Amino acid sequence: SPGGCVESALTICDALKMSATPVWTINQGKAHSGGALVFLCGHERYTYESATFLLHEGATRLGGYMDKSKFMDYAKFYDSLVLVMKDKILANTNITEEEYELHKKDDWWFDAKEAIKLKVADLIVTPDIYKLF
Repeated sequence: SPGGCVESALTICDALKMSATPVWTINQGKAHSGGALVFLCGHERYTYESATFLLHEGATRLGGYMDKSKFMDYAKFYDSLVLVMKDKILANTNITEEEYELHKKDDWWFDAKEAIKLKVADLIVTPDIYKLF
């Protein structure tokens, strides 16, 4: 997934975490932005070797005109969403708060090997994986 609406991604995260049936997330190409958040909330997380990941504070688009007060209200609300995203990232990886703070304003790109190191993913899928089943 290239990502999308942060509120939708967080709702999917909640549904995955509450699922009584274990949900496996598999990154076959890219788990970027909101897609990475959803990926993180799988009970088991697999990635293809050439898959990529992107974590960041998100982006937003506001349509139409709005006065300063409404804009500031939305900015405050978006700040709260960023904190929820941070909590999901820290709870589902071994990314430290210090690492998160270092990268939070970046587009933090990484590959499957780095995803394993950060405990974003549990296992890189290779042809040998099918021998496990």
